[in-house]
Amino acid sequence: MSENKKTLGQFLLDEREKRGMTQEKMAESLEMSRPDYCLVEKDKRPVGFDVQNRIANLFNRSPAYIRRLIKNSKERQ
Repeated sequence: MSENKKTLGQFLLDEREKRGMTQEKMAESLEMSRPDYCLVEKDKRPVGFDVQNRIANLFNRSPAYIRRLIKNSKERQ
């Protein structure tokens, strides 16, 4: 998939697998529950600005990049 059309869920899954992290560990890192994280990874749960910023900080990406992933997620629904 093109990096320009990647969704937030796809990005999180790719980054989690690249780092060998479990969903539980990712959820902890983002200060959310594992069930909520699982829904985000499946593009089935929106995230607020606080979580968007945590994702941006965790993966050293700009908040604008994270918002673009969220926009792609919405376009695919």
